[in-house]
Amino acid sequence: MEERTSSQEIRDILLAGFAGICLSVLPLFFGFLFLFLFLPLPYVIVINKHGHRAGTFAVGLTAVVNLFLIGYMGLVLTLITFGLVGIVVGGAFHEKIRPNRIMLLSILTCVGCGLVTYYLSPVLGFPLNDLFRESIQQNFDLLQSMTDNSLAAEYRDLYVEVFILILPGLIAGFLSIYGILNYYISAYFLQKLKFQIEHIKPFKLWRFSRYISFLFIIFVILPKDPISINLSVVMIFVLLIEGFALMDYYGDKWGIPSWIRNIIIVVAFLILNIFISFLGLVDNLIDLRRIRKHEKEKI
Repeated sequence: MEERTSSQEIRDILLAGFAGICLSVLPLFFGFLFLFLFLPLPYVIVINKHGHRAGTFAVGLTAVVNLFLIGYMGLVLTLITFGLVGIVVGGAFHEKIRPNRIMLLSILTCVGCGLVTYYLSPVLGFPLNDLFRESIQQNFDLLQSMTDNSLAAEYRDLYVEVFILILPGLIAGFLSIYGILNYYISAYFLQKLKFQIEHIKPFKLWRFSRYISFLFIIFVILPKDPISINLSVVMIFVLLIEGFALMDYYGDKWGIPSWIRNIIIVVAFLILNIFISFLGLVDNLIDLRRIRKHEKEKI
Protein backbone atom coordinates (compact mmCIF):
# COMPACT_ATOMS: atom_id res chain seq x y z
CA MET A 1 0.00 0.00 0.00
CA GLU A 2 1.28 3.48 -0.86
CA GLU A 3 2.30 5.42 2.20
CA ARG A 4 0.31 8.59 2.78
CA THR A 5 1.78 11.89 3.85
CA SER A 6 -0.19 13.49 6.67
CA SER A 7 -0.82 17.22 6.91
CA GLN A 8 1.30 17.27 10.08
CA GLU A 9 4.20 15.66 8.24
CA ILE A 10 3.89 18.14 5.35
CA ARG A 11 3.86 21.02 7.79
CA ASP A 12 6.95 19.72 9.61
CA ILE A 13 8.77 19.19 6.30
CA LEU A 14 8.03 22.79 5.31
CA LEU A 15 9.12 24.07 8.72
CA ALA A 16 12.35 22.07 8.62
CA GLY A 17 13.09 23.15 5.06
CA PHE A 18 12.56 26.84 5.76
CA ALA A 19 14.45 26.60 9.06
CA GLY A 20 17.39 25.23 7.06
CA ILE A 21 17.08 28.14 4.63
CA CYS A 22 17.15 30.70 7.44
CA LEU A 23 20.07 29.02 9.21
CA SER A 24 22.12 28.90 6.00
CA VAL A 25 21.25 32.33 4.61
CA LEU A 26 21.17 34.58 7.69
CA PRO A 27 24.87 34.10 8.57
CA LEU A 28 25.85 35.03 5.01
CA PHE A 29 23.93 38.30 4.99
CA PHE A 30 23.92 39.33 8.66
CA GLY A 31 27.00 37.64 10.13
CA PHE A 32 25.21 35.44 12.69
CA LEU A 33 27.91 32.80 12.38
CA PHE A 34 26.83 30.90 15.51
CA LEU A 35 23.75 29.77 13.56
CA PHE A 36 25.98 27.44 11.53
CA LEU A 37 26.12 25.22 14.63
CA PHE A 38 22.40 24.44 14.20
CA LEU A 39 22.34 23.85 10.44
CA PRO A 40 21.71 20.06 10.49
CA LEU A 41 19.24 20.26 13.42
CA PRO A 42 15.92 20.79 11.51
CA TYR A 43 16.53 17.66 9.44
CA VAL A 44 17.53 15.63 12.50
CA ILE A 45 14.25 16.56 14.19
CA VAL A 46 11.97 15.95 11.21
CA ILE A 47 13.56 12.55 10.53
CA ASN A 48 12.95 11.48 14.12
CA LYS A 49 9.35 12.68 13.87
CA HIS A 50 8.41 11.26 10.49
CA GLY A 51 11.26 9.14 9.12
CA HIS A 52 13.93 9.36 6.42
CA ARG A 53 11.60 10.40 3.61
CA ALA A 54 10.52 13.55 5.44
CA GLY A 55 14.15 14.51 6.10
CA THR A 56 15.06 13.99 2.44
CA PHE A 57 12.17 16.19 1.29
CA ALA A 58 13.14 18.91 3.79
CA VAL A 59 16.75 18.92 2.56
CA GLY A 60 15.52 19.04 -1.03
CA LEU A 61 13.29 22.03 -0.24
CA THR A 62 16.19 23.90 1.35
CA ALA A 63 18.47 23.06 -1.57
CA VAL A 64 16.01 24.28 -4.22
CA VAL A 65 15.29 27.58 -2.42
CA ASN A 66 19.02 28.15 -1.77
CA LEU A 67 19.59 27.61 -5.49
CA PHE A 68 17.49 30.73 -6.17
CA LEU A 69 18.81 32.73 -3.19
CA ILE A 70 22.52 31.96 -3.38
CA GLY A 71 22.96 30.24 -6.72
CA TYR A 72 24.37 26.91 -7.80
CA MET A 73 26.80 26.97 -4.86
CA GLY A 74 23.86 27.13 -2.42
CA LEU A 75 22.29 24.04 -3.96
CA VAL A 76 25.48 21.97 -3.92
CA LEU A 77 26.57 23.01 -0.42
CA THR A 78 23.14 22.20 1.00
CA LEU A 79 23.26 18.71 -0.47
CA ILE A 80 26.88 17.78 0.29
CA THR A 81 27.33 19.51 3.66
CA PHE A 82 24.74 20.25 6.34
CA GLY A 83 21.89 18.51 4.53
CA LEU A 84 23.83 15.26 4.33
CA VAL A 85 25.01 15.61 7.93
CA GLY A 86 21.43 16.13 9.11
CA ILE A 87 20.19 13.06 7.24
CA VAL A 88 23.01 10.82 8.50
CA VAL A 89 22.86 11.95 12.13
CA GLY A 90 19.07 12.16 12.20
CA GLY A 91 18.83 8.71 10.68
CA ALA A 92 21.29 7.31 13.24
CA PHE A 93 19.18 8.67 16.13
CA HIS A 94 16.02 7.41 14.44
CA GLU A 95 17.46 3.89 14.11
CA LYS A 96 18.49 3.86 17.80
CA ILE A 97 22.16 3.28 17.07
CA ARG A 98 24.46 3.30 20.10
CA PRO A 99 25.45 6.87 21.16
CA ASN A 100 29.19 6.43 20.64
CA ARG A 101 28.55 5.22 17.09
CA ILE A 102 26.25 8.15 16.38
CA MET A 103 29.01 10.45 17.64
CA LEU A 104 31.52 8.73 15.36
CA LEU A 105 29.13 8.98 12.40
CA SER A 106 28.62 12.67 13.10
CA ILE A 107 32.37 13.33 13.19
CA LEU A 108 33.18 11.26 10.09
CA THR A 109 30.32 12.79 8.10
CA CYS A 110 31.27 16.36 9.03
CA VAL A 111 34.94 15.77 8.23
CA GLY A 112 34.14 13.94 5.00
CA CYS A 113 31.74 16.65 3.82
CA GLY A 114 34.24 19.36 4.70
CA LEU A 115 37.13 17.75 2.84
CA VAL A 116 34.96 17.00 -0.21
CA THR A 117 33.85 20.64 -0.24
CA TYR A 118 37.47 21.79 0.12
CA TYR A 119 38.73 19.73 -2.82
CA LEU A 120 35.68 20.58 -4.96
CA SER A 121 35.81 24.29 -4.12
CA PRO A 122 37.75 25.29 -7.28
CA VAL A 123 35.12 23.49 -9.39
CA LEU A 124 32.29 25.15 -7.43
CA GLY A 125 33.72 28.60 -8.08
CA PHE A 126 35.11 29.53 -4.65
CA PRO A 127 38.66 28.09 -4.40
CA LEU A 128 39.31 28.04 -0.66
CA ASN A 129 43.09 28.10 -1.04
CA ASP A 130 42.94 31.37 -2.99
CA LEU A 131 40.37 32.89 -0.62
CA PHE A 132 42.44 32.09 2.48
CA ARG A 133 45.66 33.21 0.80
CA GLU A 134 44.13 36.57 -0.10
CA SER A 135 42.66 37.02 3.39
CA ILE A 136 45.96 36.29 5.16
CA GLN A 137 47.90 38.57 2.86
CA GLN A 138 45.45 41.39 3.55
CA ASN A 139 45.82 40.89 7.29
CA PHE A 140 49.61 40.96 7.04
CA ASP A 141 49.46 44.12 4.95
CA LEU A 142 47.17 45.71 7.54
CA LEU A 143 49.56 44.71 10.34
CA GLN A 144 52.49 46.18 8.48
CA SER A 145 50.70 49.48 7.85
CA MET A 146 49.72 49.76 11.53
CA THR A 147 53.09 48.81 13.06
CA ASP A 148 55.53 49.64 10.27
CA ASN A 149 56.98 46.19 10.92
CA SER A 150 59.20 45.01 8.10
CA LEU A 151 59.17 41.47 9.50
CA ALA A 152 55.47 41.22 8.66
CA ALA A 153 56.23 41.53 4.95
CA GLU A 154 59.29 39.27 5.21
CA TYR A 155 57.40 36.35 6.75
CA ARG A 156 54.06 36.90 5.03
CA ASP A 157 54.62 34.57 2.08
CA LEU A 158 56.12 31.86 4.29
CA TYR A 159 53.20 32.03 6.72
CA VAL A 160 50.68 31.92 3.89
CA GLU A 161 52.26 28.85 2.29
CA VAL A 162 52.48 26.99 5.63
CA PHE A 163 48.84 27.78 6.36
CA ILE A 164 47.72 26.55 2.92
CA LEU A 165 49.80 23.41 3.40
CA ILE A 166 48.06 22.46 6.67
CA LEU A 167 44.60 23.71 5.65
CA PRO A 168 43.16 20.20 5.01
CA GLY A 169 44.29 19.10 8.49
CA LEU A 170 42.83 22.23 10.05
CA ILE A 171 39.52 21.65 8.26
CA ALA A 172 39.42 18.03 9.45
CA GLY A 173 40.29 19.05 13.01
CA PHE A 174 37.76 21.85 13.33
CA LEU A 175 35.03 19.77 11.73
CA SER A 176 35.76 16.93 14.16
CA ILE A 177 34.88 19.34 16.95
CA TYR A 178 31.86 20.51 14.93
CA GLY A 179 30.76 16.87 14.63
CA ILE A 180 30.94 16.46 18.41
CA LEU A 181 28.94 19.65 18.97
CA ASN A 182 26.44 18.54 16.33
CA TYR A 183 25.84 15.31 18.26
CA TYR A 184 25.32 17.09 21.58
CA ILE A 185 23.06 19.78 20.08
CA SER A 186 20.94 17.15 18.31
CA ALA A 187 20.68 14.94 21.41
CA TYR A 188 19.76 17.93 23.60
CA PHE A 189 16.90 19.12 21.39
CA LEU A 190 15.59 15.60 20.77
CA GLN A 191 15.45 15.06 24.53
CA LYS A 192 13.60 18.35 24.93
CA LEU A 193 11.07 17.07 22.38
CA LYS A 194 10.55 13.93 24.53
CA PHE A 195 12.44 11.48 22.32
CA GLN A 196 14.14 8.65 24.18
CA ILE A 197 17.85 9.30 23.72
CA GLU A 198 20.44 7.02 25.27
CA HIS A 199 23.12 8.98 27.12
CA ILE A 200 26.72 8.90 25.98
CA LYS A 201 29.65 8.54 28.35
CA PRO A 202 30.26 11.84 30.27
CA PHE A 203 32.75 14.07 28.48
CA LYS A 204 35.03 14.17 31.53
CA LEU A 205 35.63 10.40 31.10
CA TRP A 206 36.49 10.56 27.41
CA ARG A 207 39.82 9.05 26.49
CA PHE A 208 41.43 7.79 23.32
CA SER A 209 43.66 4.81 22.68
CA ARG A 210 47.35 5.27 23.38
CA TYR A 211 47.87 4.56 19.68
CA ILE A 212 46.87 8.21 19.13
CA SER A 213 49.96 9.43 20.98
CA PHE A 214 52.22 6.92 19.26
CA LEU A 215 50.82 7.89 15.85
CA PHE A 216 51.30 11.57 16.64
CA ILE A 217 54.94 11.02 17.62
CA ILE A 218 55.54 8.94 14.48
CA PHE A 219 54.00 11.60 12.23
CA VAL A 220 56.09 14.30 13.93
CA ILE A 221 59.38 12.49 13.34
CA LEU A 222 58.54 11.33 9.82
CA PRO A 223 59.94 13.30 6.88
CA LYS A 224 57.84 16.42 6.44
CA ASP A 225 55.60 15.67 3.49
CA PRO A 226 52.08 17.16 3.18
CA ILE A 227 50.36 13.93 4.30
CA SER A 228 52.34 13.46 7.53
CA ILE A 229 52.05 17.17 8.38
CA ASN A 230 48.27 17.19 7.96
CA LEU A 231 47.88 13.93 9.90
CA SER A 232 49.93 15.53 12.70
CA VAL A 233 47.51 18.47 12.71
CA VAL A 234 44.54 16.09 12.98
CA MET A 235 46.22 14.27 15.89
CA ILE A 236 46.74 17.61 17.65
CA PHE A 237 42.98 18.19 17.51
CA VAL A 238 42.30 14.68 18.87
CA LEU A 239 44.69 15.31 21.77
CA LEU A 240 43.08 18.72 22.25
CA ILE A 241 39.73 17.00 22.85
CA GLU A 242 41.33 14.68 25.42
CA GLY A 243 42.92 17.72 27.05
CA PHE A 244 39.50 19.34 27.38
CA ALA A 245 38.13 16.11 28.88
CA LEU A 246 40.98 16.23 31.41
CA MET A 247 40.09 19.82 32.29
CA ASP A 248 36.42 18.90 32.66
CA TYR A 249 37.31 15.94 34.89
CA TYR A 250 39.37 17.98 37.35
CA GLY A 251 36.95 20.91 37.16
CA ASP A 252 34.17 18.57 38.24
CA LYS A 253 36.38 16.97 40.88
CA TRP A 254 37.17 20.40 42.33
CA GLY A 255 33.51 21.41 42.38
CA ILE A 256 33.63 24.03 39.62
CA PRO A 257 30.10 24.57 38.16
CA SER A 258 29.62 23.14 34.67
CA TRP A 259 28.85 26.52 33.06
CA ILE A 260 32.13 27.95 34.37
CA ARG A 261 33.99 24.86 33.10
CA ASN A 262 32.43 25.36 29.67
CA ILE A 263 33.55 29.01 29.58
CA ILE A 264 37.07 28.00 30.61
CA ILE A 265 37.16 25.38 27.85
CA VAL A 266 36.05 27.92 25.22
CA VAL A 267 38.66 30.46 26.36
CA ALA A 268 41.36 27.78 26.49
CA PHE A 269 40.44 26.69 22.97
CA LEU A 270 40.94 30.24 21.72
CA ILE A 271 44.22 31.12 23.44
CA LEU A 272 45.81 27.98 24.96
CA ASN A 273 45.00 25.28 22.42
CA ILE A 274 48.57 23.99 21.95
CA PHE A 275 49.09 23.75 25.71
CA ILE A 276 45.79 21.87 26.11
CA SER A 277 46.85 19.48 23.33
CA PHE A 278 50.07 18.85 25.28
CA LEU A 279 48.00 18.06 28.40
CA GLY A 280 45.95 15.67 26.29
CA LEU A 281 49.14 13.98 25.08
CA VAL A 282 50.38 13.56 28.67
CA ASP A 283 47.03 12.18 29.84
CA ASN A 284 46.85 9.83 26.87
CA LEU A 285 50.30 8.43 27.64
CA ILE A 286 50.27 8.18 31.46
CA ASP A 287 46.52 8.31 32.30
CA LEU A 288 46.44 11.25 34.71
CA ARG A 289 42.80 10.51 35.57
CA ARG A 290 43.51 6.82 36.32
CA ILE A 291 40.58 5.83 34.08
CA ARG A 292 42.29 2.74 32.66
CA LYS A 293 43.18 1.58 36.18
CA HIS A 294 39.57 1.91 37.37
CA GLU A 295 38.29 0.08 34.29
CA LYS A 296 40.67 -2.83 34.94
CA GLU A 297 39.57 -2.99 38.60
CA LYS A 298 35.92 -3.29 37.51
CA ILE A 299 36.83 -6.23 35.30
